[in-house]
Amino acid sequence: MRGVNPWAPTPLAVARQAGRLDDPVARQQAGEAHALELAGQEGSARISRGIAARKLNDQAAGMSRILTGLINTQLATINLKLAGTAGVAWDEEDQMLGEMGVEFLMRQVRQISGGTIEMSRNAVSERLLGMPREARRDNDVAFREVPRSAPSR
Repeated sequence: MRGVNPWAPTPLAVARQAGRLDDPVARQQAGEAHALELAGQEGSARISRGIAARKLNDQAAGMSRILTGLINTQLATINLKLAGTAGVAWDEEDQMLGEMGVEFLMRQVRQISGGTIEMSRNAVSERLLGMPREARRDNDVAFREVPRSAPSR
């Protein structure tokens, strides 16, 4: 796991570009980002090994999806904080910092692509943890008979 995008600059590079390497808050944020990346790598590796060794159900892959999605959202937030105001309004010289603003806005798109994290949470809770499914009143009703909202006028 290498941040939001594998080709994106590291948080340390963002802090350097923003001129914030001496800022203790920026250094703490870069450290948090590094710790998140390490935790994500190890968590995903452990889940993969568990599935390969058949110690975990293949539905455990949903846990990796949740972990990666949450970490990548936090990394995009950290990079925007490191970029500062140049992550929101930038000129040609601050293009990399401006990209951090775009990455921040795209973080939710990446959460949805390939299935939402909420779907993965449901799969993990039902199939891995054995929790009951969410109550539904239309279990025995054909889709075409499910009530929908009133037509717009």
